[in-house]
Amino acid sequence: MIISSKKILQFYIFLNQKWYFDILYNKLIAGPFLSFGYKIIYKGIDKGCLELLGPTGILTLISYISFLLKRLHIGELQWYAYFQILIIISSIYFVSSIFNI
Repeated sequence: MIISSKKILQFYIFLNQKWYFDILYNKLIAGPFLSFGYKIIYKGIDKGCLELLGPTGILTLISYISFLLKRLHIGELQWYAYFQILIIISSIYFVSSIFNI
């Protein structure tokens, strides 16, 4: 037998027992952090804000813009020319206002 002394044997038996430190650690420290991470970080930020600013928000914005542009479609060629001229003039104005030309 490796353990020869009685005190060492008692110390070994004492340390070999289950002291439930892992359960206390899980309930008091790890559990609240995991709950915070799931409820606040995952559900609130990732599923909430980032989803609205990311794919879902961009899809909604594109759908709304396409709905507005669809209402502009009237089928007359002269209106398309007016819209193109309007876009060109507003683009020139926007670029000149940025670069102070």
